[in-house]
Order: sequence, then structure tokens, then C-alpha cells
Amino acid sequence: MEVVVKSVNEKNHVAEVTKTAALYTGRTAVSAANAVVNSSYFARGTLWASDVFTHAANATADLANRGVTK
Repeated sequence: MEVVVKSVNEKNHVAEVTKTAALYTGRTAVSAANAVVNSSYFARGTLWASDVFTHAANATADLANRGVTK
């Protein structure tokens, strides 16, 4: 079985094609991720989420402070 796999690999260059495909896929994924991170929509969404978390933290702090009043 191992000899057959090695023969097919040498004949069709399967390992090289697989490595090339994996490399191309990785580069494409990195390129897509960079495009998302660098988009203005991503920046706006990040700012919006940050604002939501800030408001939630402030509301939680206000509730906690009301329970501590002497």
C-alpha cells in the first residue's frame, strides 16, 4: 500500500500540489482577515461594541454603589 501511495505521489506530484494549495489558502485567509480588520465597518463596529461595554460597566458600577450606601 505504501509503495502505491508513493508511486502515485511521485507520478502526479500530489504532495507538491497539496502544499501549494495549503499555502494559497493560508495567504487568502490572511488577506481576507486583513481586509476585514482594515475596513471602516469593522472600526465602527469595534467602537460601537466598546461603547456598549462602557455603558454596561458604568451601569453595573452604579448598581453596585447603590447597594453600598451607608
